[in-house]
Amino acid sequence: MPKYLVLFKPNTAIQPTDPKVAQAQLETTFAALDALIKAGKIKDMGLVAPAEGYSIIEYPSAEEAFKDISPFFPMNLFDMREIISYENAKKIVLAQARILASKSK
Repeated sequence: MPKYLVLFKPNTAIQPTDPKVAQAQLETTFAALDALIKAGKIKDMGLVAPAEGYSIIEYPSAEEAFKDISPFFPMNLFDMREIISYENAKKIVLAQARILASKSK
């Protein structure tokens, strides 16, 4: 099944300024993330900066992944990319290198 890297950060232009609203929003967000983790859709997740993070997710398609990510928008901004495994990337890169090498003089 395809895996995707999702980089995320808060959309600071629309974050709540009321601490009670911010807390409620965080509680809802973490509950939704916990559900995705429990369902096995989020394989790994962490922070790379105080307010920026990543997740590795596994879905049958990018469209299916987007369905589960879209509720977190517009409060968060995302960059989602499909992951090519090391073994598959190695095969592709070596095949291309062999083609180029066979054409050189």
